Amino acid sequence: MWDLPIYMGLVGSVAYVAYKLLYLMTGKEKLSASGRWILLRLVMAFYLLPFPLLSEALKRMIRDLSDKDILFRKVNTGVRWEDVSKTFYIGNDGYMTFGTMEIWKRNILITGVVVFLIYMLHFLKTYRECRRLAHRIPGQKPKNDLDDASSRIARKYHVTIKYVPEKCGSFTQGIRRPTVVIAQSEDEKATQYQTRHEMIHIRYHHTFWSHLAFLVNAVHFWNPLAYLFYQEVRQCIELHCDEKVCQSLTQEECIEYGKRILDAAVQDSNTGVLNFRGKIRYHNMEERIKMIKRRPQKRKGILLAALLLMSAATTIPVLAYESPKVVYDEELEAGEVLTDVVFVPDGTELVNKPDWYVDGIPTEEIPFITTDAYFMDEAGNINYLSEEGVSVQAICSHSFESGIVRTHKKNAAGGCTIIEYSCQRCSKCGYIKNKVEQSRTTKKTCPHK
Repeated sequence: MWDLPIYMGLVGSVAYVAYKLLYLMTGKEKLSASGRWILLRLVMAFYLLPFPLLSEALKRMIRDLSDKDILFRKVNTGVRWEDVSKTFYIGNDGYMTFGTMEIWKRNILITGVVVFLIYMLHFLKTYRECRRLAHRIPGQKPKNDLDDASSRIARKYHVTIKYVPEKCGSFTQGIRRPTVVIAQSEDEKATQYQTRHEMIHIRYHHTFWSHLAFLVNAVHFWNPLAYLFYQEVRQCIELHCDEKVCQSLTQEECIEYGKRILDAAVQDSNTGVLNFRGKIRYHNMEERIKMIKRRPQKRKGILLAALLLMSAATTIPVLAYESPKVVYDEELEAGEVLTDVVFVPDGTELVNKPDWYVDGIPTEEIPFITTDAYFMDEAGNINYLSEEGVSVQAICSHSFESGIVRTHKKNAAGGCTIIEYSCQRCSKCGYIKNKVEQSRTTKKTCPHK
């Protein structure tokens, strides 16, 4: 239950940390907003897609390439015992108690749910206000505020543009048939820049990707890096939009565009207007202005190297994941006993009884349901004995261990006789010596068969 989402979060977090380190090492002026946007969408894929399920295939491929078992152990056939001591244990009072790791997981889950609910309430409140505002204002046909590129986008995506005479931050609401709300000002150039900015958001489906990044928060609400990733996506969306707007502008127009963005941000902060894209942060706005002024060039070599390094880094948590398996043999090896464990709380009765369950059978007689003779050593390990018995092997260098042999034999009247012997048995060839009868029990009705 826990392993797959935890490892998905680890894979995405490793990719995000690798992205931040690469971004800092390469320098902000060497990686364009388009390049960062490609890397962030790759990180989003690592967060949302179950890449850990590729663990076994990746391990098998590495084994085939290396033909060595230095890094990974081989998969053993047969029965594999799972250590559940870290999951739960039975206390001295007889009650089931969860281990420390499970308690920590539960506390992290509860904390993550509380934080995510607070985050979700704030998001829904802003979304509801923006939606109410978008539907309250009657639609208006734009006059001279749209250039040719914006007009084509508006027609292609069936955009409804609504101009707000009051103080309000510009935003886009909706995905299929988006509605753009523009804060109309006396400066027609500022209104034109805002309209073009929102049209770029629609053309590159930024609203859809923003919602998908919020889904990362919903899936990995327990992971603090998922919240940082969401903030990074929102900032990169604005940088990507600014970059696309400035591609068709001259250097002087880019500087003018940056000034209009800064003026609108300062006005929004002073008046406390509604802004769907969140609170204006100083360092975010500073980064936007610097990117508009610098206009960094696309460097495909750096971008390709970053993609390869991020993908290589994510293989570490992917290889660490182990898929749940059911490993079994069709035939049990000699000495193995199949048992079922049934937990029955105090004061209750077992309703759906397994096939082997019979009231009144002592623990030491349960193996007689499937065999008529067995050997149990001092450690409690059980080995089934064949009906023919085992003759002494002259070539065997015997290694005897002390224990008890119990035999079961049905009577003609429907009862059975159980005989217990003390003896010594060779652990190599199975030869039994010094067999001495200790007790004999006869039952009128055989409960075993």
